[in-house]
Amino acid sequence: MTDIEISLLIPGYLSPARREGHTFGKGGTSSPEAMQWTKPGVQIPWQASLFARLTQSETSGSRLPVAELLQPDLPSSSSVVRADPVHLQADRDTAKLLPVQMLALEESESEALIAALNEFLAADGLNIFPGPDQGWYMTGMDASTLESYPPSFLADRNASAFLPSGNNSESWRRLMTEIQMLLHTHPVNEYRAQQGKLPVNSLWFWGGTNLRAFPSQVVGVSVYADDDFSKSLCSYLGVPCHDLANFDPVSSSEAVIVDTRIASAHFARSESALTEATQRVDEEWLAVLSDRVRRRQISSVAIANEDGDSGALTLATQQAYDRTQSVWGRRWTQVCGWFSRD
Repeated sequence: MTDIEISLLIPGYLSPARREGHTFGKGGTSSPEAMQWTKPGVQIPWQASLFARLTQSETSGSRLPVAELLQPDLPSSSSVVRADPVHLQADRDTAKLLPVQMLALEESESEALIAALNEFLAADGLNIFPGPDQGWYMTGMDASTLESYPPSFLADRNASAFLPSGNNSESWRRLMTEIQMLLHTHPVNEYRAQQGKLPVNSLWFWGGTNLRAFPSQVVGVSVYADDDFSKSLCSYLGVPCHDLANFDPVSSSEAVIVDTRIASAHFARSESALTEATQRVDEEWLAVLSDRVRRRQISSVAIANEDGDSGALTLATQQAYDRTQSVWGRRWTQVCGWFSRD
């Protein structure tokens, strides 16, 4: 058997234990029953997991070179950081963050907010501009030591436990506070309130780590993904990257698959899209890959989300499960159950 592993990074995917009782997007047959799931471990953004998988080196989810990767045409001397619009609800102990994907921000609203912010920040030499992926960027302030997590990762968590930290974080928090005061009475937010929409009341700075702080060695693997970060990272590392639609679970060799469609459906609150995306993973991918493990075509399948859940399927676990499903295996399980009652 060839030692081939296929890894799936799927933010928003629920393990079987967590899927029980979860009604939103519950559809699907769940992962193969032979897959072994670990208890929730460290919560980490999928971007950090992908970086670690491709370079065989660990990186913190709070220090990602996202801005430089997605803005490669800026002068090398420019300091660039993501400055994403968010809705932030905070009290004394907790904070809830809604990323831009959940705000339905119109292009005209984005333009008006950016214009007001740039007028306010011009005296400090700062400039904000939109990216092609709904994200905003800012130049003029060194964010290379800023430790801050992606807003999408914080959407279902207590954001107060993940506030920006690191060297000079006080300056970043102070800037956030000043921007919040500006946005509080902005006409765009007043209009959004009239329409029953949540205001854009803060910017979230993240992803400003320098690329040169990371190793460039890579492992021999292909990536299948549609998102801009994966494609940019693969281009930087020289790793083959293919469209997600080209992933074929029947014939694919060593590969890493990044699928953000479940998370996107969750942000859009689309139950039909969430169910469809979950069924695709369960029935079109995992079921097929499980059969390939059984037939010794690949050695293992691994799947992980951002919540610390990770599943692994190997020939040994598949064979052990198959034995329990045989006639004698079911009888043996039944006999063991009788003796274990007392």
